[in-house]
Amino acid sequence: MAVRYDTKFMNEIMQIVNKYNRKITRLSKKGVTSLPYKFTRESLKSLKQTAASRTEVRRRLKDLQSFTQKGGEKLVNVGKASIPKYQLSNIKRYQRLLKTQTTRKLKELTTRHPVTNGVEDPYTFSQYGSQEYLSTKAKRINLLNKDLSEMDSREISKYLEKLKANTKERNLEIWQDNYLSILEDTALSYGYDADKLDYIISRLSKLSANDFDDLSFINRNIKEIIYYYKVLEDIQTANELTEVGGDVVRNLDAIYDNLDDILAEYE
Repeated sequence: MAVRYDTKFMNEIMQIVNKYNRKITRLSKKGVTSLPYKFTRESLKSLKQTAASRTEVRRRLKDLQSFTQKGGEKLVNVGKASIPKYQLSNIKRYQRLLKTQTTRKLKELTTRHPVTNGVEDPYTFSQYGSQEYLSTKAKRINLLNKDLSEMDSREISKYLEKLKANTKERNLEIWQDNYLSILEDTALSYGYDADKLDYIISRLSKLSANDFDDLSFINRNIKEIIYYYKVLEDIQTANELTEVGGDVVRNLDAIYDNLDDILAEYE
């Protein structure tokens, strides 16, 4: 569901924003340098366009609140760099968030089994060494094992931006819409039966965004569509399209034939 910016929520946002901007103005008049940028109308517009939930909106507003806290602008020494206290607070907060998110995802990948053609696979995602498991593990190691004392102030700022990017919530409604478009493009490109395709899309579109995200995580046949869509970019001849098309049709038929079982726990 899209974020609802009702009057109460907007008042909450603007109270934080105004306090933040007032502090920047006050410190600027006192000659304090290295202040953050003010939060503008464009900043608010960007926030509304990119935040996937109220939780994420409030998470970003906490970035501002770290600055408005007493002494948030004061410089602290971190190894060879001097950075504002609010920046260090935000780094620690996003590190905790990343740790929580990756812990949850790794637990899911080590306990859940993929489903193929309606049958649960014998091994978990981690036992298969899935790309998602490997990339999640690598992200956790690479981003949480950083030594701030070895960075200069510019590197620390870039590190904070990486933390923010890697903890950003996905917009599940957009993901579901994009997937259904990919499914349609792929199926039609490979000549799949239009009536069967319409039935698959109509059933999948009725799932909630959260349920669809879970389904696209657990079901190999659903995931395979993304692979075949990417393969389309590399196909050069009609013969190649025909060769791959057989696999695509079999995969789509597996979805169509098992759709009731696939959706049973979600509907």
